Amino acid sequence: MKITSRKKDLQAKKDEYRPIKYFQEIDDIFFDRQKKNVPLLFKLSRRTVLFFFLIQIVLLILYAIGNYQNFLDENMKIVIESVLFSSFLLNFFSLFTLVLGIVLLVRKKTRKASNYILQIVLLSILVIYSLVIMLSFSFIEIISVGRI
Repeated sequence: MKITSRKKDLQAKKDEYRPIKYFQEIDDIFFDRQKKNVPLLFKLSRRTVLFFFLIQIVLLILYAIGNYQNFLDENMKIVIESVLFSSFLLNFFSLFTLVLGIVLLVRKKTRKASNYILQIVLLSILVIYSLVIMLSFSFIEIISVGRI
């Protein structure tokens, strides 16, 4: 009788911690807790890409708010130039991280290749995104100056 009740208690504890384990596995994918052999340069470049992506999102929100609330022209030029600068840096670091990820995928033929492939796909989407933002805001800057 004690054995079955103990098994039920153990099963209940396992079921209780199952969502926590799921989130820990997701956390392991993004923060390299299981992958101890990931190079430091790759970790730093990914975090730099994340930083510039978040900066760019904040600047795009600021641009949208500025359009809605009719910011002054000088302030909007500063916002547009900062979006262009952050987009250029995001594009540069995401291309660097993309090339580094491809090199690591080719050099290290491990069982964790799916993680590198997922990151390569996400980085390539991010490169295209930052190029589109950079081209559209450079067009907006040209129009706002009056060169067309």
